[in-house]
Amino acid sequence: MPRRFLLVIVLLLCGPALAHDYEKGGIHIADPWTPAPIGMAKVMAGYFEIISMKETPDRLVGARSAQADRVELHGHSEVDGVMRMRPVEAVEINPFGGAELEPGGLHLMIMGLTQKVEAGDRIPVTLIFEQAGEIEIKLTVKPRE
Repeated sequence: MPRRFLLVIVLLLCGPALAHDYEKGGIHIADPWTPAPIGMAKVMAGYFEIISMKETPDRLVGARSAQADRVELHGHSEVDGVMRMRPVEAVEINPFGGAELEPGGLHLMIMGLTQKVEAGDRIPVTLIFEQAGEIEIKLTVKPRE
């Protein structure tokens, strides 16, 4: 059974008990996290899973954070054998589908951090969906391995 469908079942059974998951307008955000920045870096990536419990499509079209100058949606693509990171206009969310923002794939680029970030912190981010509207989440800062 695909991971996202198992997660939907878990959400239906114990959704309120999951402190680091968020839901609004039929869109569920699971396990938002970011690796701790290296040294005094002012940029970091954000990852999470988007699960749609809606009968209609939606799109993640933007994001922002009070702790950064800007937040962009990014993806990776291979150009002439070299992986490159590029901004994307939106992340498509199919009905009863989803998208995974993960290392090496789609992700948030959080740039111009306005304060020091350390493992254990939780970074507020507002995700902007075309249909579901704005969803406030917090990225858990995980230590680098």
